[in-house]
Amino acid sequence: MPYYCPRCGNKKIIEYSKSFDCPKCLDNEGFPHEFDKEDFDKIEDKSETMSVREKLALLNVFDDELKDPEKRKRF
Repeated sequence: MPYYCPRCGNKKIIEYSKSFDCPKCLDNEGFPHEFDKEDFDKIEDKSETMSVREKLALLNVFDDELKDPEKRKRF
């Protein structure tokens, strides 16, 4: 499957073994958005594909819940 940036549609991406970067789309810290190929392949609506940093930020919201064994079980 040819990969492209799900944000801007750029086909000139930087491809790695498990991910790819869009050199045009930068996050709020000035880094290129990086996307997991596995996510891109699985998600039908490509515009819904989250970048690696976005996924990490989402997980950080639940960080306290995941540290507590009881809360982690319920989660």
